[in-house]
Amino acid sequence: MRARRALEAARAAQTSAVVVGLLALLAASAAPAAGAVVTLAADRDNTLFQDATGSLSNGAGPVFFAGRNGQNLARRALVRFDVAAIPPGAVISGAALTLHVSNVSDVTFRTFTLHRVQRDWGEGTSSGTGGNGAPATDGDATWLHAVHPDVSWTSAGGDFEPAASASQAVNDVGFYTWSTLAMVADLQAWLQEPSANFGWALIGDESLAGTARRFDSRENSDAAVRPALEVTWSVPAAVTTRGEGGVALAPCEPNPVTGRVRFSFSLSERARTQLVITDVMGRRLATVVDGVFDAGRHDARWERGGLPAGVYFYRVIVSGRMRASRRFVVVL
Repeated sequence: MRARRALEAARAAQTSAVVVGLLALLAASAAPAAGAVVTLAADRDNTLFQDATGSLSNGAGPVFFAGRNGQNLARRALVRFDVAAIPPGAVISGAALTLHVSNVSDVTFRTFTLHRVQRDWGEGTSSGTGGNGAPATDGDATWLHAVHPDVSWTSAGGDFEPAASASQAVNDVGFYTWSTLAMVADLQAWLQEPSANFGWALIGDESLAGTARRFDSRENSDAAVRPALEVTWSVPAAVTTRGEGGVALAPCEPNPVTGRVRFSFSLSERARTQLVITDVMGRRLATVVDGVFDAGRHDARWERGGLPAGVYFYRVIVSGRMRASRRFVVVL
């Protein structure tokens, strides 16, 4: 009898250990995988030199420029990074663009902003080291052309989002880094739709002459000073449905989100259900719905309000347990 009881106790302990292990696996599957970091090199860069004919560029040069020169002519830089090294479906949580300044017009702090470019542009074979550029070649971006000589910008000086994705004060020679959640949102959008990845425009202080900065480009002979984009990302593990509490959670519409968004979820049985918004760390930011819902499909609409640009999750919690999760991106 004692031996039988000992055997039953051992089996119970083994079963308990298995259950604990399964619960741990389920808990792990509800969270994003550990973050990875990749440093991307620019695959294209150029300078738009202000001139009436659109005949200047610097596609293959070792430097690019932004700001205004001593003759009060604007220079605007373009830089693009291919995000194909990041797997589809990844959640981007960090972005840091580092540029090296190798010459300045003055050492006063000037604000340089990044803006998402709205159309494709070219990098030809023009090359120069001076602030006046070089004769544009076929395929170059210029002040008037997205692709010289046949494809024009809608507006002289380039087509880009008026709202800046990031800003940084730049004074003397050295390294400078731009890093914001809006840049994360830009990268997430490019990962979802690679055909819309036209990179960023770097705009300097154009309020007065003599504010230009010279930055080292991807063609610079010193690899250490070339543009570098550090991206932090993770791939969320799938959240599984469990038993009779199965939940189907549809992609939200639209995504990326700029204002109002619609969420849709389905329940297999009547239950107390919450749909909540969290950040990438799992912190709850908003509750979209909270109540008892019948089995079937349910829609919920939500205004993002003051939620800043970035990557977020919407999660369904049924009877106190998180059952499904998807990500979405907010852009301004």
